[in-house]
Order: sequence, then C-alpha cells, then structure tokens
Amino acid sequence: MASTQFSSDMLTPTIIANSAGWMMGGLTFPTILRISQSYVFYPLGFDTSTRFKASSCGFLAVLIGGSVSSLLAIELRNRVILELDSDTSVLPSYSFKNRKSTDKLLLCGMLSTVMFRLFGGRFINIIPSNVATRGAYANIMQSLPASSSKYATANERKLITKLGQAYGCHTCGAKSGSTIFHADHQPPNAHKWFWQTQRFYAQCQNCSGKQGASIGSKTVRSITHFNFRMYLVWMPIPLFLEAASEYDA
Repeated sequence: MASTQFSSDMLTPTIIANSAGWMMGGLTFPTILRISQSYVFYPLGFDTSTRFKASSCGFLAVLIGGSVSSLLAIELRNRVILELDSDTSVLPSYSFKNRKSTDKLLLCGMLSTVMFRLFGGRFINIIPSNVATRGAYANIMQSLPASSSKYATANERKLITKLGQAYGCHTCGAKSGSTIFHADHQPPNAHKWFWQTQRFYAQCQNCSGKQGASIGSKTVRSITHFNFRMYLVWMPIPLFLEAASEYDA
C-alpha cells in the first residue's frame, strides 16, 4: 500500500490536534484515578490495611484510567484533524466490538501503567489510607527504625521532619500545610504483636490527630487523598503510536 503523504499544510492542524489530545489525556487520567479513589474504593472500604488487595485495585485503576484517557485523547485528536484539514481521509473511530481497537486500547493502558511506574508511582498510592496503618505514601526507604515504643528522640524527630518535608506525610502525602511532622509508630503500639519491630514514618499533624481518635475509639477510619506527583502526568505515547500508524495506512 502507498504510504499516507503529509503535506506542510497539514503540519499545523496536526500540532493543534495532538496538543488537544494531550490536554484531554492529561486531564482525564488523574481525574479517573481521583474518582476511583473517592467514589469506588472508599465506599467499598478498600484501603491500605490490606496491602496486596490495595495494590491490585490500584493497578486496575491505573490500567483502566490509562486506556480511557488514551481513547478520549485519540478520538479528540482525530476529530480536530478532520475539522481543520478537509483533505484528510476519514480517520479510524474506536469500537469495543473491534478486536484491533480493543487490543490497541489495552496496549495504551499498559503503556500508561509502565509510565506510571517509571515516574515513581506505586499502585497503592491510588488507594485511600487507613490512618491506623502504613499509609498510601509509606515507603520503608523513607522511614527510620524506631528506637523504642515511646516517643521519638529529639534527633529522630529532626530526621522525621526532614523526611516529611522531602516526601510528605505517609498517610495523606501532604508536604505543605504542616510545619511539624510527627514520628508515627508503625505498626502502632495498640496494634503491634510482640514479635513485630516498629519503624517511624513522617505523619502530618492532621493525620496524627485522626489516627489518635481512630485508635482511641477502636474504629477503622480511612481517608481519601490526592497530591500532585509526576506519576499522575499522562504521557502522549498513544498519540505518537496513532500518528505512526497513519503512515502505514
């Protein structure tokens, strides 16, 4: 088959269309993850208290979010090109009844998942935090061994404050809005078995208060959270793949 020829006159519509698609994907991806957390996982009671289930749910959210964002981005791109360039042949529209379209969307979802991980995201980051356990942002590399089950020493508090300012609260992820980060025992003393060792994680004052109330009343409390991280940026790889496929059409 003859390759599709792109004239210089089509360059501007293509740039505009790809920019519009990138904006669509960039807005849709974090929005879907936010909605999944607040209106799916939170009502269903999924939180960080069960780490494997939480990570599995987070993986599905990222995969679906990446697929849907790619679909909307590509559809918008193609529609903009058709509107701006009357000489362009009809571009493909995606249908879930079409096996080729479904496979391409799954590929786009997997690529979004890979980029999510490459930018430092962990699937559990998408899940509500249980205030009495390690939160969605807890990372053992960003914690300290607890010297005792009592309060942290002055030096430990100083180190925890630096960790909190650099990486945020392990429960809600907030880096600003709190000048003081508490050294949070994990697991908490009230939930610790005799063979378990404890570590200190940085926790903001707001989450520390919620944790104290939850443990004191012996009730399970989860919180939703959303803070900008680089892994929430949707990369336009599906748009590049779509453009490349047109040359072979």
